Amino acid sequence: MTRADEQSTDLVSPDTATGAVTPDRHRYEYYYRPGMEPRPLPARAAPSPAWLPVRRFLAGQWVDHEIGLTPHETPMTRLLADHLWQGDELMDSVVLMFRRVGPAQGRQMLDQALDHGIDTVVDPPAELVALFDQLDNPPPWHDPAEWERGRITWRSSSLLAKFGMLAIDGAYTTMGDDVSTATGSTGWFAQNSMIRGRDSVAWFASLALPGSMDRFAEPFKNTVRVRLMHSQVRFGIRQSWDTDTFGRRADPISNSAMAGGLGAFGLSPLVIDRRLGRKISEQDLDEVTKFFAYILYIFGVSDEILAKNVRDAMANTEYIASLGGRGKTEYSAELNGAFHQLLSDLPRVLLGPRGGKLVELAVLPLFWGFFNYLVGEQLLQEVLRARPSGEMGATRLKIMTVLGTGAAAIGARTLGFLDRLPGATRRRERAAAQGDRALNVTLKLLAVALERHDAESRAAASIEPDFSGHDYTNSAANGTFATIS
Repeated sequence: MTRADEQSTDLVSPDTATGAVTPDRHRYEYYYRPGMEPRPLPARAAPSPAWLPVRRFLAGQWVDHEIGLTPHETPMTRLLADHLWQGDELMDSVVLMFRRVGPAQGRQMLDQALDHGIDTVVDPPAELVALFDQLDNPPPWHDPAEWERGRITWRSSSLLAKFGMLAIDGAYTTMGDDVSTATGSTGWFAQNSMIRGRDSVAWFASLALPGSMDRFAEPFKNTVRVRLMHSQVRFGIRQSWDTDTFGRRADPISNSAMAGGLGAFGLSPLVIDRRLGRKISEQDLDEVTKFFAYILYIFGVSDEILAKNVRDAMANTEYIASLGGRGKTEYSAELNGAFHQLLSDLPRVLLGPRGGKLVELAVLPLFWGFFNYLVGEQLLQEVLRARPSGEMGATRLKIMTVLGTGAAAIGARTLGFLDRLPGATRRRERAAAQGDRALNVTLKLLAVALERHDAESRAAASIEPDFSGHDYTNSAANGTFATIS
């Protein structure tokens, strides 16, 4: 596919709301409408061998083409390339509304509409009305019964498969070109990695609860709040960029990147279990796809790029991963350093110095071996360079990969055995009534660690995440974001 740096550089774009042409925006800075010619890939979206192993791991069993360095193109991938240039139109408009009426009033109106409905907001702004028109009206393909079956299957994945999901998330967060740049420029993860970890696990754990995406359920509301937070960060980063930077990089938190979460988060735990020997049917995975697709619909992903079955979802995820850049960014060392600090602090705070040392020497090497199995050696060694002891030697890495993967396989195959016993469906339904036990326990451990860590963390542990930390964020102009070239 032709890239934007190979085309004209006229820095004007149509305003999709008014039809006007504005000289202060890049010509690709608009929201897609059906019938428009798809925009080309941005210059930064170059394929790299760094992401080949995880692409093949996740999608190899599901796509009908060979996964090579150059991504396979289809009409859908051209639409995904186009949506790298845009964020979340409805919520991006709400962010602008917050700036017009003030963050406090904007937040109050949003929370009022979330808690009691848009009809209870006095003189609601048009932006909020448009947002809730989407939130209050599920798409035709959403079937609550199918969604519930997908939820039960998703939460049934093994403990280490869930950790594998978080590991894949971590790899893209610290080394994927778009996400690493967005995360690193705010400084939030590097400075508050344990709090960020707690908030992420809290959100994932809430998704596994029965009825989590019912309109007035707290997980639904928090998903909308996280959606707003992403748009606020998107706006702040974009304000710190000049037009040339946008022309090279496209949108800082793009709609396509969020769509990639369908495979990376929604399907990856079950794909990992399946790779490790557990039998999971394609129909089950199609239902998990619908489960997570609806979550991403509420999260702001455009319906036209949301896959509705596992094969399309993994093809889309594989394509997005192929554009992850060279496997590191200017922020990767700092972010990976924060990741290591988190892995060091957690066992030390929970188990004491001796217990923390034991985890470091006996458990973490197995985790790195499993990490290598999931994402490949190039990305693993990039992560390990940020720790004091540096990279892992080739022979030791091979041994740890065999041992770590073997340990993960025990859990997956045990669940596969239980799946074949009489009453398996009923047992899974009963277990799912309380959400995801593994994520709930992880969340409690993180809360305990925060309380024991330091005064700032103790204060954070006592506050439920409300995802309002960027209400007053503006741009690099006030020092909130680093300037990105």
